[in-house]
Amino acid sequence: MAGCESRGKTMIPDDMVLKANFYPDLPDLTRGLANASRYGWAKKIKRSIISDADWWVKKSDDFISEWISELTPFKAIKCPGCSLWRYNWSWDKDKPEEVTCKDCKGTFYAKDYPEQDRDFLVNPVASKYRWEADERIQGNIKPLVRFHKVKWVEASIQNLGFAYAFTGDLKYAQKAAVILKRLAQVYPGWI
Repeated sequence: MAGCESRGKTMIPDDMVLKANFYPDLPDLTRGLANASRYGWAKKIKRSIISDADWWVKKSDDFISEWISELTPFKAIKCPGCSLWRYNWSWDKDKPEEVTCKDCKGTFYAKDYPEQDRDFLVNPVASKYRWEADERIQGNIKPLVRFHKVKWVEASIQNLGFAYAFTGDLKYAQKAAVILKRLAQVYPGWI
């Protein structure tokens, strides 16, 4: 059947087949805009995307430079509360300097866990990086905070692109460029 892809015994129309590429193309965006004008669920998604993008547009370039640290983010640390290695943390952009262990429910604040110059590793561009290796990373919340900030930045870049596509307002594309430039400055130095 023309215009369809076979998935086992099921024929799926080409416009319903999920693409390997996550990023939408022009027909996807056109369909998304049409859906946002017709359906409540799509309007809600569009409002959420633009709200996220507006949050970034209001931020200064200096804020972005501070938000995206030169120091490497890490996802797993030893929880200061339950002393177990954890990947399972809650984080909120509105309280960016704190994390909560989803297991022991303890909330930890980056300011209470200063990083110390204990060991140095050399990253691929030959600059020194502070690192509390092995057991000494226990309680070092800051690399975890940096991880969550960067993960949120990744989603926000896409939302800035969508907001630009939805509205045509250049402010969204310009702010995405500032964020991408900052990531390009710091990423080569991350371990």
